[in-house]
Amino acid sequence: MDQRAADTPTALLVKRWLVPVCALLNTVSIGQESRAYGRVCLCRPTSPRSGLRRMRPPAAGRPPELLTLPPSHYCERARWGLAHAGLPYQEVPLAAGLHAFTVRKLAPLTTLPLLHTATEIVQGSDHILDWCGLAAADRDAEERLQSRIGPLVRSFSYAATMDGPHHADIRRILLAGVPSWQTAVTRAVWPGLRRLLVASLKVQARRLPELTEQLEAELDWFGQHLAGRETLGPAGFGRDDITAASLLAPLTHPTVVPLYRDVRYPAAVMDTLTRWNDGPALRWVTATYRFRR
Repeated sequence: MDQRAADTPTALLVKRWLVPVCALLNTVSIGQESRAYGRVCLCRPTSPRSGLRRMRPPAAGRPPELLTLPPSHYCERARWGLAHAGLPYQEVPLAAGLHAFTVRKLAPLTTLPLLHTATEIVQGSDHILDWCGLAAADRDAEERLQSRIGPLVRSFSYAATMDGPHHADIRRILLAGVPSWQTAVTRAVWPGLRRLLVASLKVQARRLPELTEQLEAELDWFGQHLAGRETLGPAGFGRDDITAASLLAPLTHPTVVPLYRDVRYPAAVMDTLTRWNDGPALRWVTATYRFRR
């Protein structure tokens, strides 16, 4: 029998999508960022070989497109920065893993968020905040939040869910608003894709005690860094506050980001989150969302 005739639709999806995704996972950035890439001018012509035909820049006069992973707190940082600066944009949510095929047509890295304007591409939430004209008052604190605390929040959240019985919750929020074909592909290959994501992101459930200890130390640091202030910058609410609040938001389940409320955690993790939310760091995040977002 012809092997192609024997292939089921699911088998074909695995061959066409899961295998390429596996190859990309070593270089895919999900929920983390790199400063190695920032802005590039779209001055080169669009051609069939360039890979840009299917992702043309927005027409002049139209708002930029913000490519995101729906639950990413780095993407939330970019959304908030654009909104705070009063800059319109059109969000384009993409499915984790499959996003790499789209992003690779635009930029060397697979990092999201990515802002696609009529004339340039801006990759990474820090560079997007730069593009918005928002300056950080404390670069050292921002670097710690972006490079240390943000990845810890992501790893803790995924280890508590993706490698457990409620992993379907993560799949649901990863697919919120993404194109229908990406939803179909991800659902078809989810068992294998989930295992690959857990391994590549190192978010096994057995790491939860270690991640909890590290994250608790960072929350203690941030509580001391706050020192009772309502805003972090000397000029009032700005980039420093947006960075801190958005990157810690998944731990507080703010109502403005309903995706974060749609995840079931194990009882022990819920106890930890409840205790953390009683502390100064997350109380500040919740208040900042309530009054500033």
